Amino acid sequence: MPADQPLVVGRENSPIASQLGDYSNISRRHAEVRSDGRALTVVDLDSMNGTFVNDQRLAPNQETPVRAGDKIRFAARLEATVTGEAS
Repeated sequence: MPADQPLVVGRENSPIASQLGDYSNISRRHAEVRSDGRALTVVDLDSMNGTFVNDQRLAPNQETPVRAGDKIRFAARLEATVTGEAS
């Protein structure tokens, strides 16, 4: 993902919103995945059902670093695995 262009994960104003129709427990603006060109982070945007990295719930509005192999879960069922590092 491009540096300094966060990916918003959510049901509104997100480039992936159209793919989240089956995930009613995802908030409108659930989380952001960010890159600074060197590292990737995920931030829960104070979602109701939480964002998790390796099954640990994130505190709202705090950047959490993620690395290749980490599992990110948004609410109960939407999961992603980090497959690489930022370039």
